[in-house]
Amino acid sequence: MSIGQNIRRIRKLRDLTQAHVGEKVGVVQGTISKWEHNATCPTGAELIALAATLSCSVEDLMRTRGPDGSITLVLQG
Repeated sequence: MSIGQNIRRIRKLRDLTQAHVGEKVGVVQGTISKWEHNATCPTGAELIALAATLSCSVEDLMRTRGPDGSITLVLQG
C-alpha cells in the first residue's frame, strides 16, 4: 500500500470525509484527494496533523507492504 492508500483506508475506517479531515489538518478537501491519489504528498507537519486527526501513528500512514509481504516505511525526499 502507498501512503495515499493508507490515508484513504484509515479515513474510511474512521468514517470521515475528505472535507472533515482537510478542515482538521488545515488544508482543502482537494489536497486530501491529491494525497489519496498519490498526486502529492503531505509535508512532515501535515503528516503529524493527519495522524492525530485519523487517530493513528505517522508510521501507520507511511507503512507499505511489498509483494513479498515485507513491511517498509516510505520516506519521501
